[in-house]
Amino acid sequence: MADFQSTPAILSERVLLLEACPLHYWVGGAIGRPLIAFLHGATVDYRMFDAHVEALAPHYRANQHNPAFTNRAILAFLGGIGL
Repeated sequence: MADFQSTPAILSERVLLLEACPLHYWVGGAIGRPLIAFLHGATVDYRMFDAHVEALAPHYRANQHNPAFTNRAILAFLGGIGL
């Protein structure tokens, strides 16, 4: 069960350096499987999906991120990871 204080060990942190801002994201799960991108709302952070990621990781690739709250940053992030 997620403790909401730390990132699950199955996820590795990465940083995508963009002109808009650096974007921190975490990725893990089954390589070669479909990707699920978890996007949080303004009042929480990426950790709200930790329990979901742990449950789905054997079957899916999971992505969580903490973007700046701007449309430009979100679009840059999705483009930067090839979506």
